[in-house]
Amino acid sequence: MSGRKTVTINSLGFRGPEISTKKRPGVVRIVTLGGSSTFGTQVSDDEAWPRQLERRLGRDFEVVNLGVPGYGTVENLIQTAFVLSDLNPDIAIYYEGWNDLRNMHVRPLAPDYSNFHGKQQLTDLDIVSVDTNSRLATAFYMRSWILGSMLSRLDAVPSFEGSPDKLTDRTDARAVGLYSRNLRSIVALCRSQGVRPIMVPHLLNYEILTSDQPYFWIPYVKTKDLRKAMNGYNEVMKGATHELAVDFVESVLETAFGSADFVDEGHFNGPGSRKFAGLLSDYLQSHPTIPRQIAKTTSAE
Repeated sequence: MSGRKTVTINSLGFRGPEISTKKRPGVVRIVTLGGSSTFGTQVSDDEAWPRQLERRLGRDFEVVNLGVPGYGTVENLIQTAFVLSDLNPDIAIYYEGWNDLRNMHVRPLAPDYSNFHGKQQLTDLDIVSVDTNSRLATAFYMRSWILGSMLSRLDAVPSFEGSPDKLTDRTDARAVGLYSRNLRSIVALCRSQGVRPIMVPHLLNYEILTSDQPYFWIPYVKTKDLRKAMNGYNEVMKGATHELAVDFVESVLETAFGSADFVDEGHFNGPGSRKFAGLLSDYLQSHPTIPRQIAKTTSAE
Protein backbone atom coordinates (compact mmCIF):
# COMPACT_ATOMS: atom_id res chain seq x y z
CA MET A 1 0.00 0.00 0.00
CA SER A 2 1.15 3.56 -0.69
CA GLY A 3 -1.09 6.02 1.13
CA ARG A 4 -4.54 5.14 -0.19
CA LYS A 5 -3.10 3.57 -3.34
CA THR A 6 -2.39 -0.12 -3.76
CA VAL A 7 0.92 -0.73 -5.52
CA THR A 8 1.79 -4.39 -6.13
CA ILE A 9 5.15 -5.55 -7.47
CA ASN A 10 5.09 -9.22 -8.45
CA SER A 11 7.93 -11.72 -8.02
CA LEU A 12 9.24 -10.95 -11.51
CA GLY A 13 9.64 -7.30 -10.52
CA PHE A 14 6.77 -5.89 -12.59
CA ARG A 15 3.73 -3.99 -11.42
CA GLY A 16 0.63 -6.14 -11.12
CA PRO A 17 -0.41 -9.67 -10.20
CA GLU A 18 1.79 -12.74 -10.42
CA ILE A 19 2.32 -14.09 -13.91
CA SER A 20 4.27 -16.94 -15.44
CA THR A 21 6.96 -16.16 -17.98
CA LYS A 22 5.31 -18.82 -20.13
CA LYS A 23 2.17 -17.61 -21.87
CA ARG A 24 -1.07 -19.44 -21.31
CA PRO A 25 -2.25 -21.30 -24.42
CA GLY A 26 -4.52 -19.23 -26.65
CA VAL A 27 -3.63 -15.90 -25.00
CA VAL A 28 -2.24 -12.83 -26.74
CA ARG A 29 0.38 -11.32 -24.44
CA ILE A 30 0.92 -7.56 -24.57
CA VAL A 31 3.68 -5.76 -22.70
CA THR A 32 3.55 -2.03 -22.03
CA LEU A 33 6.72 0.03 -21.70
CA GLY A 34 7.24 3.61 -20.61
CA GLY A 35 7.85 5.70 -17.52
CA SER A 36 5.75 6.59 -14.51
CA SER A 37 2.71 7.38 -16.67
CA THR A 38 2.75 3.75 -17.82
CA PHE A 39 3.58 2.38 -14.39
CA GLY A 40 0.66 4.42 -13.03
CA THR A 41 2.46 6.27 -10.26
CA GLN A 42 -0.58 8.19 -9.06
CA VAL A 43 -3.20 5.42 -9.12
CA SER A 44 -3.82 2.01 -7.59
CA ASP A 45 -3.10 -1.23 -9.40
CA ASP A 46 -6.54 -1.66 -10.91
CA GLU A 47 -6.64 1.93 -12.22
CA ALA A 48 -3.32 1.90 -14.10
CA TRP A 49 -4.05 2.01 -17.82
CA PRO A 50 -2.31 -1.31 -18.65
CA ARG A 51 -4.65 -3.10 -16.23
CA GLN A 52 -7.63 -1.22 -17.66
CA LEU A 53 -6.53 -2.22 -21.16
CA GLU A 54 -6.44 -5.89 -20.18
CA ARG A 55 -9.97 -5.65 -18.80
CA ARG A 56 -11.28 -4.05 -21.97
CA LEU A 57 -9.66 -6.59 -24.26
CA GLY A 58 -11.04 -9.57 -22.37
CA ARG A 59 -9.88 -13.01 -21.30
CA ASP A 60 -8.01 -13.81 -24.52
CA PHE A 61 -5.45 -11.08 -23.76
CA GLU A 62 -2.88 -10.58 -21.02
CA VAL A 63 -1.24 -7.19 -20.43
CA VAL A 64 2.03 -7.02 -18.49
CA ASN A 65 3.03 -3.61 -17.14
CA LEU A 66 6.78 -3.03 -17.63
CA GLY A 67 6.58 0.70 -16.94
CA VAL A 68 9.11 2.14 -14.48
CA PRO A 69 9.14 5.70 -13.11
CA GLY A 70 11.65 7.84 -14.96
CA TYR A 71 12.25 5.40 -17.79
CA GLY A 72 12.55 6.73 -21.34
CA THR A 73 13.60 5.21 -24.62
CA VAL A 74 17.15 4.40 -23.47
CA GLU A 75 15.90 2.22 -20.61
CA ASN A 76 13.03 0.82 -22.67
CA LEU A 77 15.51 -0.09 -25.39
CA ILE A 78 17.46 -2.11 -22.84
CA GLN A 79 14.27 -3.76 -21.58
CA THR A 80 13.39 -4.66 -25.15
CA ALA A 81 16.80 -6.23 -25.68
CA PHE A 82 17.00 -8.22 -22.46
CA VAL A 83 13.56 -8.62 -20.85
CA LEU A 84 11.12 -9.31 -23.68
CA SER A 85 12.74 -12.60 -24.67
CA ASP A 86 11.71 -14.21 -21.37
CA LEU A 87 8.14 -12.97 -21.66
CA ASN A 88 7.72 -13.74 -25.37
CA PRO A 89 5.00 -11.13 -25.97
CA ASP A 90 3.01 -10.83 -29.16
CA ILE A 91 2.70 -7.04 -28.95
CA ALA A 92 4.75 -4.35 -27.19
CA ILE A 93 3.13 -0.95 -26.60
CA TYR A 94 5.53 1.97 -26.06
CA TYR A 95 4.20 5.17 -24.45
CA GLU A 96 7.18 7.45 -24.96
CA GLY A 97 8.26 11.08 -25.02
CA TRP A 98 7.99 12.82 -21.67
CA ASN A 99 11.15 11.38 -20.11
CA ASP A 100 13.16 11.88 -23.30
CA LEU A 101 11.96 15.46 -23.59
CA ARG A 102 13.68 16.31 -20.31
CA ASN A 103 17.03 16.15 -22.18
CA MET A 104 16.23 19.13 -24.41
CA HIS A 105 18.94 21.80 -24.51
CA VAL A 106 21.31 19.85 -22.28
CA ARG A 107 24.90 20.34 -23.44
CA PRO A 108 26.77 18.15 -23.96
CA LEU A 109 24.13 15.44 -24.25
CA ALA A 110 25.69 11.98 -24.06
CA PRO A 111 24.40 9.47 -26.61
CA ASP A 112 22.92 7.33 -23.80
CA TYR A 113 21.67 10.36 -21.79
CA SER A 114 24.02 9.28 -19.00
CA ASN A 115 25.41 12.73 -18.17
CA PHE A 116 21.98 14.18 -17.36
CA HIS A 117 18.98 11.85 -17.34
CA GLY A 118 21.10 8.94 -16.14
CA LYS A 119 22.59 10.92 -13.29
CA GLN A 120 19.18 12.28 -12.34
CA GLN A 121 17.79 8.75 -12.12
CA LEU A 122 20.22 7.98 -9.32
CA THR A 123 18.55 10.68 -7.23
CA ASP A 124 15.00 10.35 -8.55
CA LEU A 125 14.84 6.62 -7.83
CA ASP A 126 17.17 6.62 -4.80
CA ILE A 127 19.33 4.03 -6.52
CA VAL A 128 22.43 4.38 -4.38
CA SER A 129 20.68 3.47 -1.13
CA VAL A 130 18.55 0.51 -2.23
CA ASP A 131 19.20 -3.16 -1.58
CA THR A 132 20.42 -4.22 -5.01
CA ASN A 133 19.51 -7.84 -4.31
CA SER A 134 15.84 -7.05 -3.86
CA ARG A 135 13.17 -7.72 -6.48
CA LEU A 136 12.26 -4.04 -6.37
CA ALA A 137 15.82 -3.06 -7.21
CA THR A 138 15.88 -5.53 -10.08
CA ALA A 139 12.70 -4.10 -11.57
CA PHE A 140 13.40 -0.44 -11.15
CA TYR A 141 17.08 -0.08 -11.71
CA MET A 142 18.12 -2.57 -14.39
CA ARG A 143 20.91 -3.88 -12.14
CA SER A 144 23.29 -4.95 -14.90
CA TRP A 145 23.13 -1.57 -16.64
CA ILE A 146 22.62 1.24 -14.15
CA LEU A 147 24.25 -0.35 -11.11
CA GLY A 148 27.02 -1.81 -13.25
CA SER A 149 28.29 0.03 -16.29
CA MET A 150 26.48 3.31 -15.75
CA LEU A 151 27.14 3.77 -12.05
CA SER A 152 30.80 2.87 -12.45
CA ARG A 153 31.43 5.48 -15.14
CA LEU A 154 29.61 8.51 -13.74
CA ASP A 155 32.76 10.16 -12.47
CA ALA A 156 34.21 10.04 -15.97
CA VAL A 157 31.20 11.66 -17.61
CA PRO A 158 31.30 15.45 -18.05
CA SER A 159 28.74 17.48 -16.19
CA PHE A 160 25.93 19.10 -18.12
CA GLU A 161 24.88 22.67 -18.69
CA GLY A 162 22.30 24.44 -20.78
CA SER A 163 22.90 25.03 -24.47
CA PRO A 164 22.67 28.55 -25.98
CA ASP A 165 19.05 27.68 -26.90
CA LYS A 166 18.03 26.88 -23.34
CA LEU A 167 14.70 28.34 -22.23
CA THR A 168 13.71 29.01 -25.84
CA ASP A 169 11.17 27.09 -27.90
CA ARG A 170 13.74 26.16 -30.55
CA THR A 171 14.15 22.54 -31.61
CA ASP A 172 17.08 20.65 -30.14
CA ALA A 173 18.35 18.64 -33.10
CA ARG A 174 20.71 16.55 -30.96
CA ALA A 175 18.03 15.51 -28.48
CA VAL A 176 15.32 14.70 -31.00
CA GLY A 177 17.85 12.91 -33.19
CA LEU A 178 18.77 10.57 -30.34
CA TYR A 179 15.09 10.04 -29.60
CA SER A 180 14.45 9.04 -33.21
CA ARG A 181 17.47 6.72 -33.14
CA ASN A 182 16.20 5.02 -29.99
CA LEU A 183 12.72 4.48 -31.41
CA ARG A 184 14.17 2.91 -34.54
CA SER A 185 16.42 0.64 -32.50
CA ILE A 186 13.46 -0.46 -30.40
CA VAL A 187 11.52 -1.33 -33.54
CA ALA A 188 14.44 -3.34 -34.92
CA LEU A 189 14.80 -5.28 -31.67
CA CYS A 190 11.08 -6.02 -31.53
CA ARG A 191 11.03 -7.29 -35.08
CA SER A 192 14.09 -9.48 -34.49
CA GLN A 193 12.10 -11.20 -31.72
CA GLY A 194 8.84 -11.49 -33.60
CA VAL A 195 7.15 -8.84 -31.44
CA ARG A 196 4.80 -6.28 -32.99
CA PRO A 197 5.72 -2.78 -31.71
CA ILE A 198 2.99 -0.18 -31.28
CA MET A 199 4.04 3.41 -30.61
CA VAL A 200 1.85 5.81 -28.64
CA PRO A 201 2.51 9.58 -28.56
CA HIS A 202 2.67 11.22 -25.15
CA LEU A 203 0.02 13.41 -23.55
CA LEU A 204 0.49 16.15 -20.97
CA ASN A 205 -1.94 18.29 -19.01
CA TYR A 206 -1.42 21.53 -20.92
CA GLU A 207 -4.25 23.28 -19.06
CA ILE A 208 -1.93 23.73 -16.08
CA LEU A 209 1.38 24.01 -17.95
CA THR A 210 1.27 27.76 -18.50
CA SER A 211 4.11 29.19 -16.40
CA ASP A 212 6.92 31.25 -17.88
CA GLN A 213 9.34 29.47 -15.54
CA PRO A 214 11.22 26.24 -16.24
CA TYR A 215 9.42 23.03 -15.40
CA PHE A 216 11.33 21.19 -12.65
CA TRP A 217 11.51 17.87 -14.52
CA ILE A 218 12.71 19.54 -17.72
CA PRO A 219 15.06 22.29 -16.55
CA TYR A 220 15.87 24.00 -19.87
CA VAL A 221 12.34 24.30 -21.27
CA LYS A 222 9.83 26.86 -20.05
CA THR A 223 6.63 25.30 -18.79
CA LYS A 224 4.52 27.19 -21.32
CA ASP A 225 6.66 25.80 -24.16
CA LEU A 226 6.14 22.15 -23.23
CA ARG A 227 3.19 21.77 -25.62
CA LYS A 228 5.31 22.76 -28.60
CA ALA A 229 8.22 20.63 -27.42
CA MET A 230 6.04 17.57 -26.77
CA ASN A 231 4.32 18.01 -30.11
CA GLY A 232 7.77 17.99 -31.71
CA TYR A 233 8.67 14.70 -30.09
CA ASN A 234 5.32 13.22 -31.08
CA GLU A 235 5.95 14.28 -34.67
CA VAL A 236 9.34 12.56 -34.57
CA MET A 237 7.63 9.38 -33.41
CA LYS A 238 4.97 9.70 -36.09
CA GLY A 239 7.57 10.20 -38.79
CA ALA A 240 9.65 7.23 -37.69
CA THR A 241 6.65 4.93 -37.49
CA HIS A 242 5.45 6.02 -40.93
CA GLU A 243 8.86 5.37 -42.44
CA LEU A 244 9.20 1.98 -40.73
CA ALA A 245 5.56 0.93 -41.26
CA VAL A 246 4.95 0.66 -37.52
CA ASP A 247 1.63 1.16 -35.74
CA PHE A 248 1.13 4.68 -34.38
CA VAL A 249 -1.96 5.35 -32.24
CA GLU A 250 -2.80 8.82 -33.49
CA SER A 251 -6.26 8.73 -31.92
CA VAL A 252 -4.79 9.72 -28.56
CA LEU A 253 -3.79 13.05 -30.10
CA GLU A 254 -7.21 13.47 -31.71
CA THR A 255 -9.04 12.99 -28.40
CA ALA A 256 -9.46 15.81 -25.90
CA PHE A 257 -7.59 15.26 -22.63
CA GLY A 258 -7.55 17.87 -19.90
CA SER A 259 -7.23 18.42 -16.18
CA ALA A 260 -10.18 16.10 -15.50
CA ASP A 261 -8.03 13.23 -16.82
CA PHE A 262 -4.82 13.90 -14.89
CA VAL A 263 -3.64 13.97 -11.30
CA ASP A 264 -0.90 16.47 -12.16
CA GLU A 265 1.13 17.57 -15.19
CA GLY A 266 1.02 14.22 -16.97
CA HIS A 267 -0.04 11.27 -14.82
CA PHE A 268 -3.51 9.91 -15.45
CA ASN A 269 -6.12 9.63 -12.74
CA GLY A 270 -8.61 6.75 -12.79
CA PRO A 271 -10.98 8.23 -15.40
CA GLY A 272 -8.04 9.33 -17.55
CA SER A 273 -6.54 5.84 -17.42
CA ARG A 274 -9.82 4.30 -18.52
CA LYS A 275 -10.19 6.82 -21.33
CA PHE A 276 -6.63 6.18 -22.54
CA ALA A 277 -7.03 2.40 -22.29
CA GLY A 278 -10.25 2.65 -24.28
CA LEU A 279 -8.46 4.33 -27.16
CA LEU A 280 -5.75 1.67 -27.20
CA SER A 281 -8.31 -1.11 -26.99
CA ASP A 282 -10.26 0.36 -29.90
CA TYR A 283 -7.06 0.58 -31.94
CA LEU A 284 -6.02 -2.98 -31.21
CA GLN A 285 -9.43 -4.40 -32.04
CA SER A 286 -10.35 -2.39 -35.09
CA HIS A 287 -7.34 -0.79 -36.74
CA PRO A 288 -6.64 -2.37 -40.12
CA THR A 289 -2.92 -2.81 -39.44
CA ILE A 290 -3.63 -5.15 -36.51
CA PRO A 291 -4.48 -8.65 -37.76
CA ARG A 292 -8.02 -9.37 -36.69
CA GLN A 293 -7.15 -13.04 -36.84
CA ILE A 294 -5.34 -12.70 -33.51
CA ALA A 295 -8.51 -12.57 -31.45
CA LYS A 296 -10.26 -15.15 -33.63
CA THR A 297 -7.37 -17.56 -33.38
CA THR A 298 -7.05 -17.27 -29.63
CA SER A 299 -10.78 -17.72 -29.16
CA ALA A 300 -10.74 -20.82 -31.33
CA GLU A 301 -7.91 -22.35 -29.33
